[in-house]
Amino acid sequence: MAKDSVELLITLFIAAYVAGSINFSILLFKILGKGDPRKGFSGNAGATNVYRQAGIFWATVVLLLDM
Repeated sequence: MAKDSVELLITLFIAAYVAGSINFSILLFKILGKGDPRKGFSGNAGATNVYRQAGIFWATVVLLLDM
């Protein structure tokens, strides 16, 4: 592999790791001013709790961002 390819691959690995570590449901709830999604229903900060507390649109946004 060329040096540029290795640098690109390492950069992509780091970006994927960082993107995977972001909990978008908590981030979205803070932006929307709705508190903490873990405080309601199952206590899990996932798309299902976002659906129950904020509706289908925001749950879909979280689901797509989590993928």
